[in-house]
Amino acid sequence: MYAATHEFCETAEDFLARRTRLAFVDVAAAEQALPRVVELLASAKGWGWWRTRREERAARAFLETFKGAPTSTPAAAADASATSEKGGVEEKAAAAA
Repeated sequence: MYAATHEFCETAEDFLARRTRLAFVDVAAAEQALPRVVELLASAKGWGWWRTRREERAARAFLETFKGAPTSTPAAAADASATSEKGGVEEKAAAAA
């Protein structure tokens, strides 16, 4: 409630991504918290049913953008660069032949 009343938090997406960073840390937890976040914001901001539904749908769409994104670890990055370097050498050799 503090974010809504004192920090000008206007959307569920704003709360989950910027105020708490939960969307970046744990998407599943953000999805689980979303209905309650929307409920609290609706109460603090005086939203009607339509705005409440729109906010929840927009926040769900925003959280979907975090799914399926490749997680990069140093080992995965090293494997990827080694693979691309090998492919480059093989392609050059094939082109020269």
